[in-house]
Amino acid sequence: KQWYQRRVRGDTILGGSSGTFDNYTSYMRSLHSLRTLSPSTLYTGHGPVETLDTIDKYISHRQKRERLVVDALKECGEGSVGEIRDIAYRADNLTNPMLLFQAGEIVRMMLVKLAVDGLAVNVDGGHWKWNGKPSN
Repeated sequence: KQWYQRRVRGDTILGGSSGTFDNYTSYMRSLHSLRTLSPSTLYTGHGPVETLDTIDKYISHRQKRERLVVDALKECGEGSVGEIRDIAYRADNLTNPMLLFQAGEIVRMMLVKLAVDGLAVNVDGGHWKWNGKPSN
């Protein structure tokens, strides 16, 4: 294989689980950028060597989670990150405190992204509501 068909991705693709990130928009941009390179082989930060399909799975998983956050925000009308998380992740039955914390952080980052897109509003620093009007 050519050298440019292989990529070392560190923690962007962990191999078996999602990476830890602090900016959802940047993380998704990184995944899409990596996808456009069409690498045949991905050397992950932790785990097995992966293929191009793995990038598609990561992107699809995050997009699904974002839709669940949007649906949760619409359902509750206005809520805290924890309340929105509990609705968005209810099918996962999360009880582990660390997983609940991580899910809350992901929901918070997604809410910030939705606010930048004009779809959510941070009401008082702690509560969010659906705006439903994308910015142009």
